[in-house]
Amino acid sequence: MPRSKKFSKENLPLDLQAQLHKKTWVKTEHDKAVKVHHDNIDRVRELESKIESSLRKLKAIGHSIDLLQQTAEQWSYENLTSDQAEIVARVNHLPFYGNQRDDYDLGECQGHKYTDGAAILVSNQIDICKQITDLQADIDSNTFDMSVKKMWKDADEEMLGKRYDRLVKKGEITPPTTQAIPEEES
Repeated sequence: MPRSKKFSKENLPLDLQAQLHKKTWVKTEHDKAVKVHHDNIDRVRELESKIESSLRKLKAIGHSIDLLQQTAEQWSYENLTSDQAEIVARVNHLPFYGNQRDDYDLGECQGHKYTDGAAILVSNQIDICKQITDLQADIDSNTFDMSVKKMWKDADEEMLGKRYDRLVKKGEITPPTTQAIPEEES
């Protein structure tokens, strides 16, 4: 049900209109400061979630590196039979001349493949660590505690009231200056 014109803001005395305008402005600025803080909380939570996910990736990659390095070590000490050496040579597209393998050791060649794979994973870990560092730096640029402190400072109603008065004096905010005169209906 719409309000009657009799009870609208414009029908209030001028000083009450100015007070209402000031309170509304202060409340709006207060709410903005609180919203900025809540947006920052959401930002920090999202960044922390990304960091946790990256840490899990690091751990999983670490297990894979350990497995690859252990397998590479096993191949370097492996004594292959002639049949096994022939299979390894064919899988790796290497020539096989029976028991004569003077120019290369098949087990060592196979081991290097695992070592190379581990090296690639280590470089991936380094990239992930750099990403984590960047994410943490982003969090540290505006931490939860810093955000709370700023919110309390920016949302202080007494300070906002003084700012409102200064802005009115500068002419940046114009409070209501005219009062609507209600027309009496007979």
